[in-house]
Amino acid sequence: MNSRNTLLALTTGILCSFAAANAASAQAPVCERGLPVDTIELGTPTSEGTVRQERLDSPADSKAFRFSVSDPSSAFVYVGDQWFDLDMAVFSVELNTSVSCWTTTGAKARSERSENRAIQLVRPDEQIIRGLQPGVYILVAGPDYQFVENPGALAGFDPKKDFTIRVALNPVVCGVEPAMVKNPKYPELEMRADDAWYQIAMNYQPSLPTANSLMTFQVTASPPYNDLFDFQWFVNGQPVPGATDLVFQAPATQFAQPGGQGRVAVRAKGARVYPDPDQPHIPLDGGTLTVECSVPVR
Repeated sequence: MNSRNTLLALTTGILCSFAAANAASAQAPVCERGLPVDTIELGTPTSEGTVRQERLDSPADSKAFRFSVSDPSSAFVYVGDQWFDLDMAVFSVELNTSVSCWTTTGAKARSERSENRAIQLVRPDEQIIRGLQPGVYILVAGPDYQFVENPGALAGFDPKKDFTIRVALNPVVCGVEPAMVKNPKYPELEMRADDAWYQIAMNYQPSLPTANSLMTFQVTASPPYNDLFDFQWFVNGQPVPGATDLVFQAPATQFAQPGGQGRVAVRAKGARVYPDPDQPHIPLDGGTLTVECSVPVR
């Protein structure tokens, strides 16, 4: 069997699997336990994202999704429509190790009125994985490890219930707010803080601008509900009139400073209601998040 199809990992409260043609010499991934699963091909996702709906055959089941990265990128990985708690991890085939793993825990991960939920039991979750190098990656989604160990917690499991995954690739982000935190169990990996319901991230192109470059900046909300926010762009601390879209373009000369460092920021204000009939809310309670990046200009 091709080792690329067998190298899988799922960690931090979820099932892990790892197989290799030469296991004796392979570098061990950051995992705890194994469960072999087949992979589902996603191809090379774009910034629009590749979406797929799947379901689990049993509480001990998990699904693995294989995708390729052709350029240095940041991945935005989303799982929603959850009727029970799903955890996820992303594994690099080339590096033979996990590059991200996470779990949602605590009161904010689940509805306190779960018996009344009409859409899903567990809130949607997305993780931003910064700095992926070209290669092949495996995303694995499976039930919360403690649920597997405690089958009673999944008494309402229904194999007819779908969940949704989405993988989107953007240029490498230059900033994320709120900032990523260390995974409490695997501090070499980072993850979204458990109480960070929303994040915003910024990227720009070209990555090494000159004074003659036309710069393109992009803001992305995570989870990908950009339409719930109003945006405002800033250059060197000053708001740019009319710059309120997801994409902002400007010549490098507009923000170049002595010494070659310019500052570009974007502010996201929660402005519209997340359409959950059981728990409608305006992101950030109508507050704001601001991410700022320094841009070197040669």
